[in-house]
Formats: sequence, structure tokens, C-alpha cells
Amino acid sequence: MANRYRGEVAITIGERACTLVYDWQALATLRTEVGEDWTDRVAAIERTTDVDLLARVAAIGLKREWPECTAEQIMQASPPFGLLIVGVMKALTLSFWGERGPEADDGTRPPSRQASRETRSRQRDAQPAGPASLPPNSGG
Repeated sequence: MANRYRGEVAITIGERACTLVYDWQALATLRTEVGEDWTDRVAAIERTTDVDLLARVAAIGLKREWPECTAEQIMQASPPFGLLIVGVMKALTLSFWGERGPEADDGTRPPSRQASRETRSRQRDAQPAGPASLPPNSGG
């Protein structure tokens, strides 16, 4: 049985009932195996229908309960894409924010990458043009 407090989400792969969970070890594995931009790549799975990446990410999330699980086994089982992506995203959201979710901002969580990019973009756009706005060591 999945424990949402611990970030667990129940899914089915083939005939097997499984539990997805992205503990700190799984998050570290995602960064190592998928890349430093793993959060952006995972967020784009639904739009890109990257089934290979979804299978890899799901296999990483299943390792704690099903250590021998591989992306190839998930590909062979061919679970419904939409159900698997929803399960993965729920488990990742729980691992980052717990049951409160990202919308429960009490001022203690760091800004999202997108918010940080937007802030930097606004700051950059607000700077005056000319040599004073060039970055250091830019040759200008």
C-alpha cells in the first residue's frame, strides 16, 4: 500500500502492483543517469511522448521496491502512457513538496527555475544598453 507521506504512489506495470517513490537516492540517480537538466526533461515527457525517458524515470522510481526493474521491462509491459506519467509526476511532486504540494508557499521554499529565469530576464532587460551592461571579461 502506498504511503503518500513518504512520497509513494501506487501504479501497475503489467500484472504487477508497484510503488513509485523518489527518495533522495532516486533523485541522485535521476541527476546522474538523465543529466543535470533532468527536471526540465521529465517535465517535457508528456509533450514529447518520450517513452524511453519515461521508462527510465519510472524504473528509477521503482528501484526501492523492485530492485531488478529495468526500463526495458517497463517498455515490454507497455503500461498506459498517461497513467504512468501521472504516477511519476505525482511521486516526484510528493518527493519535492510532500502532501502540501508546490502551491502551498509559506515563503520558505526556493523559487522555481522558471521564476528565477523570469526574474533574471527582467533584471537583464532593465539594465541600460552600452558598455556598462556587458558582463566582465567580455572584451568590451
